[in-house]
Amino acid sequence: MRLSTQLALLLAGSILVLTLALTALVGRLATEKVKADIGARFADLSFQAVDKIGRSLSERQREFELLAARPDFAEPGVSAETKRRYLESLQKNYPHYAWIGMTDNDGKVMVAANGILEGTNVASRPWFVRAMQGLHLTDVHQAVLLQKLLQPGYGDEPMRFIDLTFPYRDREGRMAGILGAHLSMKWAEEIERSILLPALRRQGIETIVLDKDYSVVLGPPELMNLTLSFPALSAAAEPQTGYAIQRIASANEYLLGYSKSSAAAGHPSLGWTVVVRQDLKAAYAPVRQLQQQIMAIGLAVAVLFAALGAFLSGRISRPLRLLTEAAHRVQAGEDSRISKPKGGYAEIHVLHRSLQTLLEKLQEKEAAMLAADRRKDEFIATLAHELRNPLAPMQSGLELMRLSGNSPAVVARVQTVMDRQLGTMVHLINDLLDVSRITRGKVQLRKERISLRQVLESAIETARPLIESRRHALDLRLPAHDICIEGDQARLAQVVGNLLNNAAKYTPEHGRIALEACQDGDDAVISVADDGIGIAQESLPAIFEMFNQVGKTQDSSYGGLGIGLNLVRQLVELHGGTATAASAGIGRGSTFVIRLPAGPNARSAAQPEAALPVPMQAIESAAPAVTLRILVVDDNSDAAQNLAALLEALGHETSIAADGRQALEAVPRFRPDIIFSDIGMPVMNGYEFARTMTATPASRRTVLVAVTGWGSERDRLRATEAGFDYHLTKPAQLADIRRILQEAFPAGEDGARDRAA
Repeated sequence: MRLSTQLALLLAGSILVLTLALTALVGRLATEKVKADIGARFADLSFQAVDKIGRSLSERQREFELLAARPDFAEPGVSAETKRRYLESLQKNYPHYAWIGMTDNDGKVMVAANGILEGTNVASRPWFVRAMQGLHLTDVHQAVLLQKLLQPGYGDEPMRFIDLTFPYRDREGRMAGILGAHLSMKWAEEIERSILLPALRRQGIETIVLDKDYSVVLGPPELMNLTLSFPALSAAAEPQTGYAIQRIASANEYLLGYSKSSAAAGHPSLGWTVVVRQDLKAAYAPVRQLQQQIMAIGLAVAVLFAALGAFLSGRISRPLRLLTEAAHRVQAGEDSRISKPKGGYAEIHVLHRSLQTLLEKLQEKEAAMLAADRRKDEFIATLAHELRNPLAPMQSGLELMRLSGNSPAVVARVQTVMDRQLGTMVHLINDLLDVSRITRGKVQLRKERISLRQVLESAIETARPLIESRRHALDLRLPAHDICIEGDQARLAQVVGNLLNNAAKYTPEHGRIALEACQDGDDAVISVADDGIGIAQESLPAIFEMFNQVGKTQDSSYGGLGIGLNLVRQLVELHGGTATAASAGIGRGSTFVIRLPAGPNARSAAQPEAALPVPMQAIESAAPAVTLRILVVDDNSDAAQNLAALLEALGHETSIAADGRQALEAVPRFRPDIIFSDIGMPVMNGYEFARTMTATPASRRTVLVAVTGWGSERDRLRATEAGFDYHLTKPAQLADIRRILQEAFPAGEDGARDRAA
């Protein structure tokens, strides 16, 4: 049998079988659909009613809470007539306040709207008793006395109320009495009418409102004051919305939606349930019509598909078969493209183009994945190499100190090596963290108006050790007028410092590095040029990509992970600028250019020719301005001892605590001027310790410094909120420690002893 015949018969037979199945199942399926649609609709109406009731009651409750807080209610100078007029105006604006009045602490009604119940003692009434117990909302009830007084204005039906009560106080804060109101249930009837439109009433749809004990407080007359109990409401023991089929005080079944609010203490809705219902026969009336429509449509579709199947199957199958054969050839590796089928119709050609585009993208992704996988392997190998490089001399240095018996000369030499290698590891880890933060969008620039000269001086200070160790000459060229830009000084100094470090690293010893800054129109331009190993022309387009190393094409390795230039580009782009690279080729040096938006008014006053920053040795040799008492708090005894020894070497007096609790015990005895505290500690962590210190008046003037391995902006903010004045990321640098000591206790101020006293 031909494929076209088979397809025609298959389509026609399938439609017939499906039609018969749908016809047989339509009753159940359509019933479920109607139940779900109408039930969900009823549940939504119930939810709207519960929500409106809760919101309206919340408004009334808040209104009375604010009213009770009026300071003039308890003033002896305010006359009862004035208070009465105010209550009457409130009742006029919201007439469902059937009664509003004020009592004294003994339950006597002092003032009431329209004078109703004035002079009456209500101390035994439930609403007054509950108000004195701090309960401000009373569920639905009848008030016989009040109904007799108000009945002429409210019709013949029994009146039901909700009580709102709040204490009011005098200026000394003493309770002076109770402000109370009886809220008529006609308020809830208006909400019910706003939800259930007259059109829905004509369809036999009704609303029932029940209190927390499932007593009907609003609904059809035959259900009033009845207590209902059926599975749907029992299942609604918690606040929820749903629908079900139930019998409600009748032999008839109803499709109903319900919504139950919270019955928690003080909640405005008091745990009410709203039910919207319709007789099940009326709800399922459309099902019979749907059955007839499905049968007619199914038969028509079966005949139509039988006629069209034979005609269309031949035209459909041939171009599809050709595309399938072409795809098989590609899969087998015999071809790299899917051949375009001849003839056919527009959809086949669209499908061909889509398949071809998909194939090309898959091939591109495969190539990119292979390249990424290769670069990942190279990065992991490089990372292992870069981490082992500083670890090896540190490990051998420790062995050397042991073998030498801690000879002072050997220890001094090893300390120099370990300090340098530790700096290398810290720089490597910081670069990795910065790239990760930028990639995840976690970097926030602290932009301000800054001097470009200061940015360059800070960058030179960072790169100076490497430049001097390789005996390079640094040529600094700055304009006569300083350039001011909007940016993050630390991040821009990091950008220029990375470029200077790269230039120093990839330039053979005794090379020349030129750092130049100028203004070009509305842009500030920074260039770093060297006469080093250069960059191959084919490598320039990818020089700023992640894990791409400048010296990768050379025979020798200059180290590094290949993330520094990527970090440069991303930080510059975050400032709205661009980073470009140029080189005449291998062995002919490189030039990196940074352009940053500066604006037309970027020039500031003329500055003298820039001088290089003060060497670190000069800073370290300076004597402290004042001898401080410093408490070091860290559960890592090695870290605590080392930091304490460093601070003592700077001329200060130290003490050590292993956790926050020990530190609190040491503070009254040692009376520290400044505390360096770790964060992650047992017993009491750094945050708890800082909060306790700042809450103690005698310790508020002690300077708190967090020293932690957690260094994100979120961690810094959390430390500040806990009470820390400064935040240092481990390992803390000597320059940062000195800076904090100088900022916290500058020369010329009162002594640190007076500060901590």
